[in-house]
Amino acid sequence: MPISFPLSPTLNQTYTYNSVTWTYNGKGWTKSPTAASAFPTQTGNSGKYLTTNGTAASWGTLSVTPTAVSDQTNTSTGAFDLPTGTTAQRPVSPTDGYTRINSTTNYLEVYYNSAWNNLNYIGGITATGGTTSTIGTYKYHSFTTSGTFNVVEAPPTGTIDIIIVGGGGGGGGSGYAETRGGGGGGGGVLEYTNISVGAQVYTITVGAGGAGGLGLSANGSQGASSTALGYTALGGGGGAVYGVASPTGTFSSGGGGGTGSGSAAGLGTSGQGFAGGAGMGYSQSSGTAGGGGGGAGAAGGAGSGGTGGAGGAGKAATIFTTFGASGIFGGGGGGGGGVTAGAGSSGGGGAGALYSGAGVAGTPNTGGGGGGSSAGSSVSDNRAGGLGGAGIVIIRYRA
Repeated sequence: MPISFPLSPTLNQTYTYNSVTWTYNGKGWTKSPTAASAFPTQTGNSGKYLTTNGTAASWGTLSVTPTAVSDQTNTSTGAFDLPTGTTAQRPVSPTDGYTRINSTTNYLEVYYNSAWNNLNYIGGITATGGTTSTIGTYKYHSFTTSGTFNVVEAPPTGTIDIIIVGGGGGGGGSGYAETRGGGGGGGGVLEYTNISVGAQVYTITVGAGGAGGLGLSANGSQGASSTALGYTALGGGGGAVYGVASPTGTFSSGGGGGTGSGSAAGLGTSGQGFAGGAGMGYSQSSGTAGGGGGGAGAAGGAGSGGTGGAGGAGKAATIFTTFGASGIFGGGGGGGGGVTAGAGSSGGGGAGALYSGAGVAGTPNTGGGGGGSSAGSSVSDNRAGGLGGAGIVIIRYRA
């Protein structure tokens, strides 16, 4: 449809039609806006962007110069995004200065002098040794025998948590009519958090349990100490036998006393364990009883009226609760009894024996003490105390 202008326009008179305003300049009509410039052809312009100089549109090429990204102040409080990829995804033809995060090695790396160079380790701890498992967000290394904890990589702030348990003491033997042995002491229990580690090999020593005594005058042996990262958990003391005091020495928890004059219980070491319980009865009768071995958490019970003393309670772990005997370590062994055997304690302590029996061994890798033995009526009834349970070392860190 043609535009119908006023027949006798005056100077600067306007007329609007289809969003275009026409103005009379005294000679003719002009319009505003003017016609848009033609859209430039796309042929041969792949990857370019559309630009204008204010009058005509054209295609342009994006160019970033070194001065646009170098020596410039960055006021952002957010982040600068570095490329992240595996070793296999490195650039094919790198040049000096290329910087990236290597997700294979967990290093921030830079290419310089014809090689990729590690700047800083930014991953978690990488280590080998022991039996490994992952529980939740933590990786665990359990050492049930001696070995090495090899930290392959660790960040500057890398830390571990650790529990160290010494070997339990062996139970006291018996080898004369109606005599009873004392229970072995539980191994020491040490637990530490946030221990700094570096990339090196750490020696781990797991203490064996002490042997049980066999026959008259055969005290149980002391458990061996466990060591790791400069810390030592002492082994438990051996249980006493008829007429002989519990072995002397430096141990975590004392062994229980046996029967007969002079068969005293052993003492514990502060911070690692408690004393064993006293034996009861000097004559050879069913009423005699051995004392319970001390535990890492409590003293052993005394023998009484033919009932062996109960082993002292072990120490509950605060972190390593899914290991040991329901998360408890270093329980004392029960004393031998003529009427009732002494109970082994929580934390792997073995039970004492009843009339003419051998003591029960402590639970392996809990540091539990072995139970005391109990001879029958024969003067040559040689009975063995229980073997102490070996210790354990467990290390954990963020997986």
